[in-house]
Amino acid sequence: MRIPFDRALLLTLGGTLLAALVVAGVTLDRRLAAELEADARKDLAMAKPLLIDRQSTQAEALRMHADQLAASDNLGQALALGDREGAIADADAMAEAWPESPVIVDLSGEVWTGPQSAGRIQPGETVIPGPYLVAYEDGRLDALALAPVLRANGQVGLAGVALPLDLSMAEILGGLTRSEVILLGSDGTIVASTLEPVTTQAIVARAPAIPVASASLSDGPVVDGPVVEVDVGAAGRFWISPVGLGTAGAAIFVRSIERELAALPRLRQAGLLAAGLALLVTLLVGFWIARQFSRPIRALSDASRGLAAGDFDVPLPVSRVSEVTTVSGAFGEMRTALAARLGELADANRELADRQERLQALQTELIQRDRLVAAGRLVTELAHEIRNPVANVRNSLEVVRRHVDTPKAREFTDLAIRELLRMHELAERMLDLNRPSSEAASTCDARTVVHDVAALASLGDRDGRWELTVDSPETVPVAIRADSLKQVLLNLVTNAQEASPEGGVVEVAMSIADEVSGDGARVRIEVRDRGAGIPDDVLPRIFDPFFTTKQEVHGVGLGLFIAEGVVRGQGGSMVAANREPGPGATITIELPRADAADLAEDEASATPKAASGRSPAGAP
Repeated sequence: MRIPFDRALLLTLGGTLLAALVVAGVTLDRRLAAELEADARKDLAMAKPLLIDRQSTQAEALRMHADQLAASDNLGQALALGDREGAIADADAMAEAWPESPVIVDLSGEVWTGPQSAGRIQPGETVIPGPYLVAYEDGRLDALALAPVLRANGQVGLAGVALPLDLSMAEILGGLTRSEVILLGSDGTIVASTLEPVTTQAIVARAPAIPVASASLSDGPVVDGPVVEVDVGAAGRFWISPVGLGTAGAAIFVRSIERELAALPRLRQAGLLAAGLALLVTLLVGFWIARQFSRPIRALSDASRGLAAGDFDVPLPVSRVSEVTTVSGAFGEMRTALAARLGELADANRELADRQERLQALQTELIQRDRLVAAGRLVTELAHEIRNPVANVRNSLEVVRRHVDTPKAREFTDLAIRELLRMHELAERMLDLNRPSSEAASTCDARTVVHDVAALASLGDRDGRWELTVDSPETVPVAIRADSLKQVLLNLVTNAQEASPEGGVVEVAMSIADEVSGDGARVRIEVRDRGAGIPDDVLPRIFDPFFTTKQEVHGVGLGLFIAEGVVRGQGGSMVAANREPGPGATITIELPRADAADLAEDEASATPKAASGRSPAGAP
């Protein structure tokens, strides 16, 4: 069988390089896996000294705080007199700025405050500075430091501090050692873990026996075990390093083998890519060498095949043979003319596509305008029909108010009248929704409005099905009417409650936006829920009129549409998004921040009405 020279050369170069790359790749892959495993095991082996340093620093702080508590005259006097409440109050006041909680033990060994494991240190022990140990009792691990409380007539008890070794401590240890952490009690109970419960239980069940340290208070509390590999089935394989915490329990430092070796697949991909590029370069170089020894007519054949495939950049051969040069020149002129014609055709196609895109955009805009016009008409009709019933109910409540004597009844009647007045004004504004307003935007205190909305929402939720939290730390004037902002927020809070499960939390948070636009500072108000969130296909349409995801009859899809229109009309914006991490959704309102002087002026202008003792509608 005969093969051309260029093919033989390419096969030889490519085959040799491919074999070399395979051998080098396998060797490098095994070496990298071994190095990664060695580094992970070395890091886990460092868990013990890191834990020792952490507990040493922690012990010094706890001992210092224990000595400060034990030196308190008020605490010593309360212990001597048996004043439990006075001693606890004094200890709480001193420990208020500490991360630890106070511990008090009387002479009988009874723990007045703090974990019950503190009772294991007998009041007669007078180790100075205060003893330090890790104690476990009733599923709780605590780092304890106690010091004797001395009076003129001798020791009256023990005082100190306790730091719980819980999930937060496990997370801190995990951050220091770059691993997952499991804290165990002396009976093998899982106290805290940064892993999933199922994975944690599987690892603990397969962990080797953990060395136990001395129970003496003066001995070191930490004993380490070997780094071993455990396989927990579906949860994967792990390297673990068990470390004993005295006789109270143990800590298990865990690293996932799959996670530690996660870089290997990417390195293999990079190696394959590099090998492919090297092979490609080798083939190209071999092809170039083969071309140097091939006849010029072969290059012309390649150019013709490239043209058939749409490639106009294949170089034409240069030869000393006049016939080949003539054919090559004619072929080049033909290719240039064809490329010019194809370029003109491509330009014409792009222009046609641009026109089609503009036409579709105009059609979409016209459809949206028609929908908004129809929505405006329906909103106007609804507002017109709502005004009269609202006025009748308001008048009836004003009559009722005149005939009730209970202050609480009057308070709620006045609240209902004010809300009906707001509904009446809302109906009036809905009538003017499609007409530009000539009234300048007034100001209000966003914090006051947020708390009013929270009170109204809590009043409507008499069964306490949802928890409503408010975070508005300061008075912030915003450029919007108070009733308009209350209308928007009450709508958003109601939607958030309906989206949240019973017992869920609805959060209302206010802050000053970090960025400053060209129009000045912005005030941001967020309403968050813990519901199912908003589907991705619904998010772009959430503020469209008549669009709703509610199945009830009352869900007509106008609430968010009107609220967004009110905010936008005051120069603000409203954005809907899903919470990260979920579940739940967040509606964010941004409004221009007003001057404090404008807010004071608006409040001053409203003072005579409030002082007259009459409602806005003239009710007594």
